[in-house]
Amino acid sequence: LPVIVTDNGGYGEIRNEMAERGDPVHAVGLGAVDFPATARALGCHGLSAEDGDTLAHALEQALVADRPTLIHLPESAAR
Repeated sequence: LPVIVTDNGGYGEIRNEMAERGDPVHAVGLGAVDFPATARALGCHGLSAEDGDTLAHALEQALVADRPTLIHLPESAAR
């Protein structure tokens, strides 16, 4: 079971809504989270992808894995 986490470094949708309303933007940044390491600590596989090629390779690995696989994809790579 592949699970793709698109990482924008925080609560990006909420951050954007706050900024659009002119509200002070606060409490929406997560800082650096090692999502693949967190997945491995929970008994899953954890991989990272930086572009379309590495995402395709990670998906191939996830589809043959013996357990759920988290694939970390930075928002900049998802565009």
